[in-house]
Amino acid sequence: MAETKFSPFTQLSLANKDYLLKVRFLSTWKRASNNNPNETFSLDFVCMDEEGNKMSGSCLAVWFAMFDRFLFDQNVVTIRKPMFGSNSGSWTVTPHPLKLCFNRSTEVANCADWNGSRHGFDFVDFETILDLKASTTTSIDIIGAMVYCSPIKVGVNKKNEEVVRVNTTFQNLNGKRIFVTLFGKYAYKASEYVNANKHEHHFITILQFAKFENWKGRHSVNNGFDASNLFINDHEIEETTSFLHSFVQQLQDQSSSSFSHGCSSLTYNIHDDFLNVTKFIKNAEVEGIDKPQAVIVIGTIRVVNNHWYYMGCNHCTKKVESSLQPLQLTEGESGPPAEKENPFQLPPEIEYFIDKKYAFKFLNSALIEVEDATGATSSQKNVHKVVSISDDNITPVSNALKAVNEMEHSEGLKRNLDQVYDNEEVADVSSSKSRSSGSEKEATVTVKMLVPKKEK
Repeated sequence: MAETKFSPFTQLSLANKDYLLKVRFLSTWKRASNNNPNETFSLDFVCMDEEGNKMSGSCLAVWFAMFDRFLFDQNVVTIRKPMFGSNSGSWTVTPHPLKLCFNRSTEVANCADWNGSRHGFDFVDFETILDLKASTTTSIDIIGAMVYCSPIKVGVNKKNEEVVRVNTTFQNLNGKRIFVTLFGKYAYKASEYVNANKHEHHFITILQFAKFENWKGRHSVNNGFDASNLFINDHEIEETTSFLHSFVQQLQDQSSSSFSHGCSSLTYNIHDDFLNVTKFIKNAEVEGIDKPQAVIVIGTIRVVNNHWYYMGCNHCTKKVESSLQPLQLTEGESGPPAEKENPFQLPPEIEYFIDKKYAFKFLNSALIEVEDATGATSSQKNVHKVVSISDDNITPVSNALKAVNEMEHSEGLKRNLDQVYDNEEVADVSSSKSRSSGSEKEATVTVKMLVPKKEK
């Protein structure tokens, strides 16, 4: 029996319609009618052949009864006698000049055999985006660790239509970062996933069929209308698992310090995090936490005892115990003269924290089982990271937070803390500065914050 031959997309032309194709649908979405937004005009899609070539397509609503049962993501079908149109526009999802369409004579059947890629990712490196060299006429694919995600923001466009978005930041394996804006259903998906999975340490994210623009000399990346696919921590995707392993290894190989160099969990800017995202609780309620979550408490540091530090390995920074044993003297043997013990003294940098009030963020404040990239589980202690904001501008932390302080003097932070902590003045970072007035400005500030080392 002769083997069935399927035509690759590279051989298609308008001059011939008698083709037999085998395709996998990568993305499908409904397009509304221009005259009636509540009416579906067509079901559009992106499909791929076994060689990895991609093509845009469309099925008009009039043919739904014949073909809609075949048109869904990841379905593989054979198509005989397709119709073709022109794939034109200032921006197209795929670069192929033709568009695959259906009509009455088209024959479609499900197919269980597929010898090509599952998703057909074609990732663009971040350097190309930052250098403004990525394609502005067709879609791009990106992968990275999502290290920032704003809360949902709602606005209106020029047509007075509601626009929902979140602003995110992706980081690649070289430490390069790009800004990605997600609109509509993609914004909701990212926000809902992050809020439901705050215990996860990394958010490896793929945005397929994204749109890149050179916006006044700066990069602009967002979802390509409804054509994009957004995958977050989808470990069934080989590229996600591979990136995660490399990203974790990179963080482990970085030199450790008191500052956070990598991104071991998704973070918000301080304004969003303290005002809109993290839950405030009273200090007495910390012990009652029985599930993984992030919380913020208010406290004044009164005393720092002589256990504020521990002996650590210079290489891995893990806690170590001394193996030296006290000198044992035999009877009648005299030892070295006794030394005078120095009274306990704190370094000036640590003394600065005493008698100052802070808002502390405790991340994962409960005993939890954590699964690593290999699938192994282990118990971890109830505090992983602490972020603080001080009343006083002389602390080491506050120098890094100086840019944030001006923004955070708004009535919003004081009002939020007042509701929970009985009108305590916690928002004033400096008693010598008056509060700024006027409308609150939206800002995103990247800040290095002190993070205590984890005892292991």
